[in-house]
Amino acid sequence: MLASITSDQLLEWMVYEKLEPFGEDRGDLRAAQVVQALYHIALMRVRPEPYPLDRFRLSIGDWRPTTDAEPAASGQTVAQQERMLDAWIIGSNARIRAGGRA
Repeated sequence: MLASITSDQLLEWMVYEKLEPFGEDRGDLRAAQVVQALYHIALMRVRPEPYPLDRFRLSIGDWRPTTDAEPAASGQTVAQQERMLDAWIIGSNARIRAGGRA
């Protein structure tokens, strides 16, 4: 198909794809919508104003793996983030065992 397409047609497809994403970008958008909805459900009482969808979209261009000793974009190392997640899970499980909500 690319061998027979004109530059004008290619440009039209590129503009169309910006307006109506398809392929992996479309899947990323759908995943972001689901995560956004779950995030708002979970934090409705704590933060009633909604976060924009762009906060939940993947930005692969900026992504690169970090090592345990190297701070991530949040300023925390991977090991620090893992310890915080472990503490959150332990606390959530303790509340559930006590009869509360996670």
